[in-house]
Amino acid sequence: MGKRHSKNKKKIRRTLMKENFKPLHTVVPQSITVVDGDTVKFRMGEHTFYVQLIGIDAPALNSGNIHKSPEPFSIEAKERLDQLLFHQAIDWKIGLHKKLTDSTKERLLGTIYVNLDGEYVNASHILLSEGLAVPYKGRPGLTKEERVEYDLLAFEAQRRQLGVYSIPGYVKENGKYNKNNRAV
Repeated sequence: MGKRHSKNKKKIRRTLMKENFKPLHTVVPQSITVVDGDTVKFRMGEHTFYVQLIGIDAPALNSGNIHKSPEPFSIEAKERLDQLLFHQAIDWKIGLHKKLTDSTKERLLGTIYVNLDGEYVNASHILLSEGLAVPYKGRPGLTKEERVEYDLLAFEAQRRQLGVYSIPGYVKENGKYNKNNRAV
């Protein structure tokens, strides 16, 4: 019964996402919760929706697996996104991506814009520039200009050996994390 209930809940969430959200629209939830460095969630009515930040990959917290410890800088990435949303931003908004959902159809895809001193800033830019995330190499839907911008922000963080780039060999050439090189 547990799996059936879970499948029904996922099906309902997928239907609700199609009904309530449109590609390229802006969502301004009343409250938001940071799940990890590249995912947030918000409630709408009785349902919870997840938003994957498009174009970045933050280290995994592994919070759903008690046998795995958090990856280096995963806690810092989550805390930094939390700080941006709840301690620095005047307000925030989520720009939904034109694809709307990720490949699992379980999460919305979007960009979080934080209002810092009257100007909206892409939160992913901040995480990339501080070395708390890397450009996600799949990056479907980012424009060429956005990909270049994300790569430049990451390059500068790497040059300055910030965050994930402070551990030699932790970020591989392909932009993936080297799970075997976790020493901090």
